[in-house]
Amino acid sequence: MSGFSFMWRASAPLSRAAVAVRFDRKFNRADHPTHDEARIARLWTTKRATNPRLYDAPKFRLADATSRDVDGLDLDVGMTSYRDFQCTNYADADRVAELKRDGLRRHGNAQSYLSDALGVSALLLTDGDDRLVVQQRSRFVGEGVGLWDTPGGHAEPKDVVGWNDDIDPFENEAFSSDVIVREIFDSIVREVEEEVNVGRSKLADPLLGGIARQEMSAGRPAALFLIRTVGGLCRRDVEALYAEGGEDKYESTDIRFIAVEDVVAGKVGASEDFSSPLNAALALLSKIDTY
Repeated sequence: MSGFSFMWRASAPLSRAAVAVRFDRKFNRADHPTHDEARIARLWTTKRATNPRLYDAPKFRLADATSRDVDGLDLDVGMTSYRDFQCTNYADADRVAELKRDGLRRHGNAQSYLSDALGVSALLLTDGDDRLVVQQRSRFVGEGVGLWDTPGGHAEPKDVVGWNDDIDPFENEAFSSDVIVREIFDSIVREVEEEVNVGRSKLADPLLGGIARQEMSAGRPAALFLIRTVGGLCRRDVEALYAEGGEDKYESTDIRFIAVEDVVAGKVGASEDFSSPLNAALALLSKIDTY
């Protein structure tokens, strides 16, 4: 399923200065009585046997997003892991339905027992010719295999300056609101560099346009960032850079470009061939006059 719903949507895109984080362990995933550590460990072993490229790492968990005044946003952030994301949001359909049902019954929130690792997605727009860059996901990725998608991934707690494996992040003074916001915004620039091979010197600072829950991953939230290339870097240039290959070239097999004017005119819209983040991106771009 490539559907989505907006958890939050900007009336105008926000710079990093307009976003704040409340970082607290109370925003972590709740422990389920039967879908416990032992079950998750067994499921992870099975998934790794099928796709050895999968690896675990800490992730930020987004519990909620609340508008502040007219031009600000507060994010409620906890911690989770990629393993827990794969083994809750990407558990089998019956198990996901049970976790959502139990979350709603016990906590009043269907997402309580899900990892909901915060994803980041780039609405990468080329300079001058105004094209949206999309990629077809390879068989080596952990989600959305074969779908057309935006460049993206996750914000990485381990990339926060001051991360220490031996210190609980919630006790680590390095994890301030400003530092976490910086990592969330910087992470999407890294993803574009690594997947599309466009360096950060050729990218404008990202702006946050929305946060969408993805049906394909049981409502996992993805932050949608608008990023423009600069210096006249157009479709032809991006195509050439992609062909040279970035660090994470293996994550995709092809690239294509969608004219923003076609999205605004309604000629290109949601498709089952597109990922949830891409369908959400098209919904944002269809209101391009607000940007």
